[in-house]
Amino acid sequence: IINSTVQSSKSRGISFGMVTEFSGAPGSGKTQLALSIASRAAMTQHYQIYYLASGGGAGGSRVAIARRFYSLCLAIATNHAQNNLPVDDVSEEQRIREVKALASHAVQRIHISSV
Repeated sequence: IINSTVQSSKSRGISFGMVTEFSGAPGSGKTQLALSIASRAAMTQHYQIYYLASGGGAGGSRVAIARRFYSLCLAIATNHAQNNLPVDDVSEEQRIREVKALASHAVQRIHISSV
């Protein structure tokens, strides 16, 4: 069961600045959903993220969560670069450096704790 914030997300979305808990069966996508929301908030809104992990599932270690978060941030930054950087003005190497820098800055905004 996912809390009422997500159930009513069609009308309001996830509230930032509040604790939101996701629950469900193993493998149901709780971590992916939480990291997707967190990476978008860190990348697009520059929010500080406080991620509390519990349960200790296969992908639940702090290092594993940080890696998954960074991968999602890379995808968001790559999409941003493709849509916003002029193709003629930026070399592929420069584009890659900028994408990695954007994702790295987002990673600095997440604080992961295990409970």
